[in-house]
Formats: sequence, C-alpha cells, structure tokens
Amino acid sequence: MLIDRRQTVEQLKQEISLKLGVDVNELIFRRGGAHGAELSEYDLSFKQANVYNAMSIFVQKGEPTRQGWKRLRIFLAEYYNPDWKITDSLREPHDNEFFSFTELGKVPVRI
Repeated sequence: MLIDRRQTVEQLKQEISLKLGVDVNELIFRRGGAHGAELSEYDLSFKQANVYNAMSIFVQKGEPTRQGWKRLRIFLAEYYNPDWKITDSLREPHDNEFFSFTELGKVPVRI
C-alpha cells in the first residue's frame, strides 16, 4: 500500500477498510499496538496524529471512538483471597496482592 504523506488519518482508515472489506465504522485503529492510543481524530494529518515511518497500526473489530470521545474501561475488583483476615488479623490488604480484576467492558463516553 502506497501512502501519500498529505493524506489524513480518515483517508488511511478508509483505504485499509476497503482492503479488508469491512466498513470503517466496525474497525478500531490504534497507533503502535493493541494497547496504543486510538486514532479517533479523523481530520488530522499523519504528523499531527503522530503517525511516523515504519510505525505499526493495530486494527481490531469493534465500535470505534468518535471524535471528541474517549474509551472508558470498566473493571470489577474482587478479593483474590476472601479469607485474608482469618490468616493474619494485623495485616492490611494491598491492592496488588488481594484483588483480582475482571474487565467488564469498554464504553465510549463523550468528554
């Protein structure tokens, strides 16, 4: 795929979605990898969006965040060991030792 540096992020997303045969509104584009920042500002140039040479664009199916919105991740924190008080009553729980985190979902929210 040959890309013109004057293209906008929206034009790149359109071109990739055409090659994949999937509607652009069903794909999430992330800069650098699975945990990278989502490319949600469509009218930016590559330079403004911090897209550079030899960079990876991670594409996944899902509802993309619209311009001016952010994706909120919701987790449920539960005691990993519910009997921690029985074994040592003097010790207070620490988040990294006594909680397990389960992701409940990702929700786009307007900022």
